Amino acid sequence: MENELKTGIINDEDFNMIDLKNNFSIKRLFKKIDKKYKIGLAIFIAIILCLLFILIFFVFHSSQAPKEQKDQTKETQENKKTQERKKIEEKREIKFLNLKILPELKKYYENFPYTLTIDKNGIIDTNYVTLENASVDKLIGVEDNYYEFRSIEINEQSRTSSSENYDLTLSFDIDIIFHSDIKFNAKIEEITNGSKNVSYIIITKKLASLSIYEEDIQLRNFYKKKIENLANKIFYSDEEKAKALDDLFTEIGYFIPTKIIIGGYLYEEISQIENENIKKIINDYKSNINFTNLINSTDEYIKLNENVFKYLFLEKKVKIIGGDSSKKSFDEWEKSVNYENAKIIEHSHKKSIISLIDNFFDEDIKYRLREPLKLISQKYDKRKKYYENLNKAKQMIIANTIKGDYEQKNGLCKKDDLIYSIRKEIREEGKRIVSDSFSDIIVGWNIISGWGNDGTNGVYTFNDPILSQRIYFEFKSKTVFFFDRAQNYDLEIFLMKFPEQNF
Repeated sequence: MENELKTGIINDEDFNMIDLKNNFSIKRLFKKIDKKYKIGLAIFIAIILCLLFILIFFVFHSSQAPKEQKDQTKETQENKKTQERKKIEEKREIKFLNLKILPELKKYYENFPYTLTIDKNGIIDTNYVTLENASVDKLIGVEDNYYEFRSIEINEQSRTSSSENYDLTLSFDIDIIFHSDIKFNAKIEEITNGSKNVSYIIITKKLASLSIYEEDIQLRNFYKKKIENLANKIFYSDEEKAKALDDLFTEIGYFIPTKIIIGGYLYEEISQIENENIKKIINDYKSNINFTNLINSTDEYIKLNENVFKYLFLEKKVKIIGGDSSKKSFDEWEKSVNYENAKIIEHSHKKSIISLIDNFFDEDIKYRLREPLKLISQKYDKRKKYYENLNKAKQMIIANTIKGDYEQKNGLCKKDDLIYSIRKEIREEGKRIVSDSFSDIIVGWNIISGWGNDGTNGVYTFNDPILSQRIYFEFKSKTVFFFDRAQNYDLEIFLMKFPEQNF
């Protein structure tokens, strides 16, 4: 009886388990789901699979992107370079030089490219250790057998260099000026106080040029390591990195000439020329023709050669750079200029070392340098902006005494990161004198009438204060029935801050 009972319980349990399995199987459950839910579930599963496929595809291809992008960029640069060379070669008037068979040119290209440095005294020099020397096949030599006849003006205070060559080719270069405290200050002094400019006449004989493409310029590893170490200093702020980089660029050179001109020239300060006929001819040509690109076969060249070149060469104070200076005539000197006695007389197509950073470092270093380099660029951009604003304001100065009883303004009446303004209210009856001095330079003024321009406001008198640091305005009420009427003016003075030297 007991055995039967146990058997019955077991049989009953087996029966119940089988029944549950049948009732709750996936197949049975799916059959019970409504048709529209089946479609929705299928769509959901399909979407999940698609998203998973897209994710896998993106991860795989993004890992390949940097290499492909780098290869593509390199290919684009090579194509551009090839096209540029082809375009140049299609110009029949250009004669390319085979540098490998011209050993006399070696002294010009063996240390090319190089940087230009400017010390605290404004002395410009070349630095041959910053950049890797380029192989000859990376350089482009072009014969440039022609003359230039021009006048240049150099501020006397900024005429500082290590040699006369660098002086005349770079002393009036505005980009160089912004990167030298002494030259920049001298240039500002020239605008604000009218310091002396010296005019020169220069006759240049060009033989050839050497050029290099940007992508072929490489920084030496020693300086790459220095810059990388600065970029990776985690406890340095962006301002501290900018200061350190700016100091380094001052030491190793901020500018890189990508083209140099080989030849010779002679020059003299115009005020020192003794021959009055030469002075007259020079003044006539300055107003009538463009000095540059006077090819030997032109009538202009023949006239200049006959009337100026030969006499200027004989001037006692003329300075001769390149060629054989012992020759007795201009024609003899001109024929004596060759590759062995020529000089590098021009550094052109300059690039800043900042603009070439992308060629020197990987993405990580470039990212770490981005903000510090931006601060450096802003420093010199502000100097340029300050200089340009002063020049604009100078052109707007009104020479005569200014009088009126209406609204008017003059100069740079705007506000930005350098220019700000102050306001003074004139509401008094009778006479009001507004006199004040400032540490910054005045670049504009605006007289605003609270009563418009109906002629009922007071009368003002003053001299234009633009480019000075002091104002003196007189405002006087108009009289009505023997009584002075109140005035209603706002005087707004616009001043410009001197760009900060540091970060």
